[in-house]
Amino acid sequence: MSAQMWMATPALANLPAIGQWIKMPNSSADFSRKSSTNQLAFTNGGSDVAGSIGDHAEYDMEWAAASRDDVDDLMGFYMGLNSHVVSGKPIVYFLDPMAVDRNLASLAWGFPASAVASDGALPLINGSRPAVMAQTVAGAGIPAAWANYTIPASATFRALWVPLPPGFTLWAQAWGTSSGAGRITATPDGGAAQTVLFSAAGATNFPNSYTGAAGVTFSLAGNAGDTVALGGLMLRVYKTGTTPTAPKYIRPYGNGGCKFEDAPTLTALSSIDNSKAAWQASWKMIEVAQ
Repeated sequence: MSAQMWMATPALANLPAIGQWIKMPNSSADFSRKSSTNQLAFTNGGSDVAGSIGDHAEYDMEWAAASRDDVDDLMGFYMGLNSHVVSGKPIVYFLDPMAVDRNLASLAWGFPASAVASDGALPLINGSRPAVMAQTVAGAGIPAAWANYTIPASATFRALWVPLPPGFTLWAQAWGTSSGAGRITATPDGGAAQTVLFSAAGATNFPNSYTGAAGVTFSLAGNAGDTVALGGLMLRVYKTGTTPTAPKYIRPYGNGGCKFEDAPTLTALSSIDNSKAAWQASWKMIEVAQ
């Protein structure tokens, strides 16, 4: 994935997901996370910073010189040519090249306890925030605080879709406990839901893997009154045939889907010979789902 990154839009009804490789941006791309913050100044000269626990990712990308074909690929996602959605800005997913071998989970999945507070990440059950609990499995990097979800009647679960390019495998490692039929499911596009196996203390392998689908959807599942306590979910994508290990838990790098902030900025790099014509391009994508 060194020279390209995978970008995709999800399936809709019986229409399949659409994905393709696009040119990597410049190495100076800004992939920062942003939260709501406010610095407070006190009359005694002291200070404090009030801010949200939840945040979102913003991706400011630039291409110093991209071919017209490369820019056509990029613009296809902005204009919606690669989406089944024809009203409003489509949600676009991409595999962050900084995250594919770290943790592609979004904040709500990679650090579930971030959804406990009202100013935190979006909960994995719509309208139902989890209770905080101490970790029941200790290990290097595993979050100390876990999110304990009790599934209500008529629950609506908030899912995470991860795109998957051909020839690659998505690996998952989850830390948690559950009661009753409570569980995490992974559903490959076009396939059946599979229960995500939790890892035991000291485990370094990824016990769950998925290949051959255009994407995989992660969600909580269960019946009213069941519980799912989740410490964290770690997701990685490798070429099929590579088996990863994880000596420690890695913070979430991923996102739950992005939209373009505005139209990409294009500057023509003129050339008398059109075969050498190129664009300087930049755009900003903002995470709109956690």
